[in-house]
Amino acid sequence: MATICLIGLWHQASVISACLADMGHYVRGVGNDEKVVAALNAGEPPVYEPKLKAVMRRNLQAGRT
Repeated sequence: MATICLIGLWHQASVISACLADMGHYVRGVGNDEKVVAALNAGEPPVYEPKLKAVMRRNLQAGRT
């Protein structure tokens, strides 16, 4: 699988990165909002999307994000 970098951490980037990680890719995000970065690293998405939190946490535990 590939290592993919996304610039920005808001709505679309959060959803896309979670989906790419769920497909088995290693995903890295770049952003300048320290609170959003900390929340994402803790498995808390910056926006609500159904099942996004579960997908993010699953992939954090698998080491793909």
